[in-house]
Amino acid sequence: MLVSRNNQQRKPKISVIIPVYNTETFVKESLLSIANQTINAIEIIAIDDGSTDNSLQILNDMAKIDNRIRVYSQIHKGTSCARNLGMDQASGDYVYFMDSDDLLDKNALRLCYEKCEADHLDFVFFDAISFTENSDFIENDYYRRTVLLENEIGTGVDWLNLLLKSQAYKCSPCLNLINRDFLNENKIRFYPGILYEDQLFTPQIYFPARRVGYIPQRFYRRRIRNGSTMTSPFSTVNLSSCLIILREMKKQKVDQSSGKIRDRLISNMLHYTLEKSRIFPFRMRCKIIGLSLRSYFKYIRIRDLISIILLQKCSI
Repeated sequence: MLVSRNNQQRKPKISVIIPVYNTETFVKESLLSIANQTINAIEIIAIDDGSTDNSLQILNDMAKIDNRIRVYSQIHKGTSCARNLGMDQASGDYVYFMDSDDLLDKNALRLCYEKCEADHLDFVFFDAISFTENSDFIENDYYRRTVLLENEIGTGVDWLNLLLKSQAYKCSPCLNLINRDFLNENKIRFYPGILYEDQLFTPQIYFPARRVGYIPQRFYRRRIRNGSTMTSPFSTVNLSSCLIILREMKKQKVDQSSGKIRDRLISNMLHYTLEKSRIFPFRMRCKIIGLSLRSYFKYIRIRDLISIILLQKCSI
């Protein structure tokens, strides 16, 4: 239930940024999970990304009830541009990115804000659980980082190294509450016009961060549904985005201590790209192999080359 809110503070503590594109079935429930957070001093920046369904009307109706909700509309440019617009409009001390078909535990933003303030963090991250369109929770450990220490405060590079070693790294920005000054000082934004934009964004917050914390709670509820980017078939559009991400990752300047971590991220992304490219015809696969050998030879896993050539999983 959405309660009328007319007591917004001059400067909110948290800016919640929600890109919306054709999610009329889910967007109201998603916004309610933010509007009903146990911290009230927030602003909710909803960006309609050229929806062709009733999403924009739902946003406008909700904004009439809760004056913390501000609605912006743009032609369809993709999630990156919508989030960047939201960051440009944000005024909170911290920024949180929400997806318009997912849900957030009502205590999440308050607990994350309190930890960031108490420990002077650049950002804090937490865990998630997946659920289906029938509201059934999927019990797996994909989003749970149980190997980590709750009270440990470390640099972003230290955390990233631990997450990669323990195979617990997740790139979703929806699992972080981030200091807005930190984002602006490091000129961190989303790369426009691509899929998998989170693969580029999330390392950008880890590499420069000096103080990062973790709350081992499953605050985020990720909805598994047909038609989302994560469940849609891999195509040449997906491939193009993967190649852009690989190129931009390789260009990213990091210090010597971070170089091996960046290389591992590139290797993981290349592994994903080659594995998904197995669906393409033989000539297309040969072109992808050629490009990989020319530009990313040091990052290639031999088993990936064998897999894409033979069209079978390879365990070596």
